[in-house]
Order: sequence, then C-alpha cells, then structure tokens
Amino acid sequence: TFYDYNCGYCKKGDHFVEQLIKLDNGVKVILKPFPILGDNSNYAASIALAVFKLAPEQFPNIHSGLIAMKSITTESVERLLIANNLNPENIVNEINKTEILDLINKNIQLAGNLKIQGVPAYIINGKLIPGMFDLEQLKKMVADIRNKK
Repeated sequence: TFYDYNCGYCKKGDHFVEQLIKLDNGVKVILKPFPILGDNSNYAASIALAVFKLAPEQFPNIHSGLIAMKSITTESVERLLIANNLNPENIVNEINKTEILDLINKNIQLAGNLKIQGVPAYIINGKLIPGMFDLEQLKKMVADIRNKK
C-alpha cells in the first residue's frame, strides 16, 4: 500500500485494510509511505520510518495514530510519541539521517517506476490498483486472487 498520512482517502482505506487483516490472517500488507501532500506528509512519513527503525514494536500504534490525526503538527506528533512511551527527541533526531531520507526517496522512486500518480495505491498480486476500496471490495479482490490459483 502506498499512502500519505495527510490523505483522507488513505485514512479511510487504512481502516478497511486493518479490518481485512483482522478477518484474514493470510493477507499480508507492506506499507510504503509516499508523502506527496506537502511538508507535513513528509514529516509524518519520516517519523513513522524512524519509529520503525528504533522501536519497531511501537510502529503499529504510531502508524494508527498518524493515520487518525486530523492535523499533523510537531506538537500532535510529539504527544503521540509520548503517549506511546517514546522519546520524541530520539525519534526527531533520527528523521534527518540519511537512512530515513533514502527510504522515502526509494519509495518515491518506486512509485514513479510503477507509474503511481496518487494515493492510496495498492499493488495486489503484482497489479497496480489505484484508489480507495472498502472492506467488501478488498475481500472480493482477495477471493478472486485465491480462486485463480
């Protein structure tokens, strides 16, 4: 899934993907932050990747918190990190390191190579499927893939 933390459709779509994962443990999801909606998007993606690097067990909580945020600000992100027992200073110090910047640039390059022009965008069984899908649509896609095997 290619997504942007500031994208309303990504926020809705993430909810349906989470429901699908809870219903079907055979579904695996790889999240690729693709921050295309401004500086706050880039900041949120960097924070998420830094958390994944430094405290991967906390990533699901931080991802869910960022997705749920109405307004992503340094203050709201700091509150989220503190609420999850993370040191904001350690995370923020990590976001400007080459490794995090490289990951974001690789995601942007990959999205370009895949001709992804917006978010959310899904790669399902090797096929690009742009747009947001509800739970029933996602379940049908999974069933169709399994039926073809």
